[in-house]
Amino acid sequence: MNDGKRSSTFDEVRTTLARAEAARQAAKTARDRAAGVIKRAVELQRRGTGRSVGAQVSASH
Repeated sequence: MNDGKRSSTFDEVRTTLARAEAARQAAKTARDRAAGVIKRAVELQRRGTGRSVGAQVSASH
């Protein structure tokens, strides 16, 4: 068995898994952020301040 090639393959697997984990974390962050924006929009809509919800959400960020 060629340990050099095997080690390279394991390194590739570790790199791929690390990238997948980073992508998973980024997706979770994006979901959480989107949920926060939606929650804020719903709160503003319930208040019914007379301005459009889109303008209020944009102004808050």
